[in-house]
Amino acid sequence: MADSEAPSVSQNETETKEATGNACQNSPVENSSPATETAVTTTAAETAAPAPETPAHVTEAEQLYKKLTSATESRSLLRKHLTQAIFDKVKNRKTSLGGTLAHCIRSGCENIDSSVGIYASDPEAYTTFSELFDPIIKEYHKLPEKKALHHANCDFGDVNKSKLEDLDPEGKFIVSTRIRIGRSLDGFGFPPILTVQNRKDIEAKALEALNSFSEDLKGTYYPLSDMDEDTQSRLTEEHFLFNDSDRFLKAAGGYNDWPTARGIFYNESKTFLVWVNEEDHLRVISMQKGGDIGAVYKRLATAYKALEEKLKFSRDDRVGFLTFCPTNLGTTLRASVHIKIPLLSATDKFKSLCEKLNLQARGIHGEHTDSQGGVYDISNKRRLGLTEYQAVHEMYNGIKEIIKQEKELAWRPSNLVEMFDHLTKAKSCKSLLKKYLTKDTFEKLKDKKTPHNATLGDCILSGVLNLDSGVGLYAADPESYTEFALLFDPVIKDYHKLKLNEPITHPASDFGDLENLGFADLDPEGSMIVSTRIRVGRSHKDFAFPAVLQSE
Repeated sequence: MADSEAPSVSQNETETKEATGNACQNSPVENSSPATETAVTTTAAETAAPAPETPAHVTEAEQLYKKLTSATESRSLLRKHLTQAIFDKVKNRKTSLGGTLAHCIRSGCENIDSSVGIYASDPEAYTTFSELFDPIIKEYHKLPEKKALHHANCDFGDVNKSKLEDLDPEGKFIVSTRIRIGRSLDGFGFPPILTVQNRKDIEAKALEALNSFSEDLKGTYYPLSDMDEDTQSRLTEEHFLFNDSDRFLKAAGGYNDWPTARGIFYNESKTFLVWVNEEDHLRVISMQKGGDIGAVYKRLATAYKALEEKLKFSRDDRVGFLTFCPTNLGTTLRASVHIKIPLLSATDKFKSLCEKLNLQARGIHGEHTDSQGGVYDISNKRRLGLTEYQAVHEMYNGIKEIIKQEKELAWRPSNLVEMFDHLTKAKSCKSLLKKYLTKDTFEKLKDKKTPHNATLGDCILSGVLNLDSGVGLYAADPESYTEFALLFDPVIKDYHKLKLNEPITHPASDFGDLENLGFADLDPEGSMIVSTRIRVGRSHKDFAFPAVLQSE
């Protein structure tokens, strides 16, 4: 699909120069009378030109930078890359639309817990302040540090031949699917520098294009300024509407003139939406219940093709389509699902798995929100340096893997043989259980039971369901250690570093002479040891352990 190309953006390198005055001293003036000689001296300070007044935008940037550098706890990309040298180099610059460094860094300086911390004041900011934006863009989008930025041409692929099938036809995991893109109209700045009239002009141009839609995409525009609070709340809860609650966007100027010239367009079935003057000039959204990613993607691509014929968008060959936040550059495409994964999300590996799959997980109410009931909003993280088709396929494959792993965690074996087969086929499993539960050992133990009716299955269930276990074996009752000794003994010896070919022995309990222990306070001055704790565990001889213990 051909892109709407924006004119090349020139970099405004205009910088304030310091005025310099040359010191000048007059020669003495001689009087005709030798008795009266007066020396007249003019100091350099009296003749030097007055120092130029520091522009307000530079003063503001300096104040913000001071706040950022003093926040030692900040881990944002802004703080990492806005060095003193870079700051001094770009602080005086302005874009042709009036964008300043202060506009770009304000949010990250006022919110020290930002992860990125920078927004573009307008399309030109990406070139005017490129010394700052480029390294941040490369790090966030995982691009080579020393390679020049370049983005592929827009390409949604052949949507009629898409292999994006429904990932969850039974509806067990995926609640809804949503794919959106952001677009900026060519010739306009971004939120912090837009005037009320700018916003109205953007709204008018958008409506002209939106009103040309037909069939499934045809819809109605609802201005936010005319919408009652109940309707706003309802649409927000349904994830159809945006609000002004994000403090990061607010600090960046994202909510200036709220709610003027902002609104939502949606079709009758509420599967196609367009936000006007939210974070970006336009957010084009396709969504529906369930996991049919292919249908959602096709609707979005069809709508974008129609918009592209009516509107011209800001684009740059280096970073693709230009947006307010640098995390959305490139394709600007965010493909996401609301997905129920209570088991996987509770594991330690969930975060690293998302990183590996280039996915981002967050709460269902947007960025900087928490999950509710194990339901997450999971989306593609990469938007720059690949096509729209590649971006949505990366998300599709990632969600497919997420569902696979959630299913594995939810799996429950129906019998002991199924448990053993599952364990032996798990090539990644390195537990002591798998090491010592050989086929021969399994056959000898599978039919045994303890007096409490504990089986081999009761002892190995945890290790079978948690293939990343280190040991993977629990005794179901005291008798398990003898009834299933063929398995427990080698596991115990291996873990406690005892010799495998010798019997297990343990001395009788002996706490020693408590009045003559032979050791004293290791830290009488209390300068190092905070507290001391010693514990023992005991089991009642007449009761089983948790696996088979009855509530009575």
